Order: sequence, then C-alpha cells, then structure tokens
Amino acid sequence: MPSAKPRITIYIDDEDLTFLRDWAEREDRSVNNLVLRLIKTAIGFERAASSTANNK
Repeated sequence: MPSAKPRITIYIDDEDLTFLRDWAEREDRSVNNLVLRLIKTAIGFERAASSTANNK
C-alpha cells in the first residue's frame, strides 16, 4: 500500500550515493531509511538549537 506521506526528490553526486549505499548496507537498512533517519536527527538538532536560542 502506498504511503500517504509527502515525497521529496533530491539530486546527489554519484560518489555521495555510493557512500550512502555502503553505509546503509553496513547498517542493514535501505538508503531511504538511512536518509530519513539522518533528516530526523538533523531536525532534532535544529529544533533543540532553535529552542535554546528562543530561551535566551
């Protein structure tokens, strides 16, 4: 069943894609799952930084 979540498209260098594929394979996950985890981690850091900046 297709996901109802919004989609995004990115364009990356072949070298970066190869790196992501190797990394995902080492962690026994898909590239999509790895990239989603990286994005969520980055969002978490940014939210924490924004929260800290707003509290000053």
